[in-house]
Amino acid sequence: MQLAFGNHVQYHEDGFWCTLCQRWFLTAEAILSHCRTTTRHEWCERCQEAFDSKQSLEVHRQLSMRHHFCQHCSDSPDFKRYAHLERHYLERHFWCVQCDRFFNSKGDLKAHNKFQHLTCNVCLRAFDKKGDFIKHERIHQPRVFECYICDRSFAQFSNLLLHLQCSPCMDGNKVEEIALGHSQNETFATCHPTDRFWCSCCGACFRSLSSLFQHAEDSPGCSYLLDESECLGNLRAYIGDML
Repeated sequence: MQLAFGNHVQYHEDGFWCTLCQRWFLTAEAILSHCRTTTRHEWCERCQEAFDSKQSLEVHRQLSMRHHFCQHCSDSPDFKRYAHLERHYLERHFWCVQCDRFFNSKGDLKAHNKFQHLTCNVCLRAFDKKGDFIKHERIHQPRVFECYICDRSFAQFSNLLLHLQCSPCMDGNKVEEIALGHSQNETFATCHPTDRFWCSCCGACFRSLSSLFQHAEDSPGCSYLLDESECLGNLRAYIGDML
C-alpha cells in the first residue's frame, strides 16, 4: 500500500513512526487507522496526510490543488476537482464564465448573456454582431401572425406583409392602400412618391409598409410603436379588420 502521510509520518523497513504522537506502527493499515481516529492531530482524508494543528490543516486545504471551495455557499463545500466547482458555480450560483460574475437567478444570468454577450437563451448560440443576433432570435419566436387567405403563419407581422405582397394570396398593393386609408395615416405615411412610409420615433423613411414594420421590430428604441395603443399596433389591428 503506497500512502503519502506527509512530513509527520516516517516510513521505515519495519514500520511507520508517527512523529506527532511518538508511536510506532507495524503496517500501513495500522498507521492509517491511527491517523483517522486520533484526537492528538489532524488528518486530511482526501490527501492522506497528517497535520499538527487545525490551522495547518486549513492552510493545506486552502493551498492544495486537491481542494476547491465554493466561497458563495454558507457551508463552503469542498470539491475534489476545479471542474466540479465550475459546474457547481453554473448550476447553483448562475455564473457568467466570460465576465466571472455571479447572479441571483437563472433569469438574471439569461438577461445578462442576451444583452452583454448576444447569446440566444434558447439554443445558447452566441453572436458577434447585434444585427445577426436579432435576426437569429426570430427563428425561435412563435408564429402568431396567420395569413388572412392561406394557412401559412409568421413570427413577425413584417413577414406576413411581405408574404401578402409577393404571394398569390392578394394584390401586392392592396395592404398598403388599406394602410393609407387609415384615419391617422399621418403617423406613419408621407407624401413622398417613393418613400411612402416613415417612423414617427426616429424619422427614418421606407419604401414599403413591410420595411417600416421590420424596422420597428428590429429597433429597440422604436419597438414601442408596435404596442396596441401606438400607431403601428393600431394600424396592424386595422389591417386585420379590413381584411
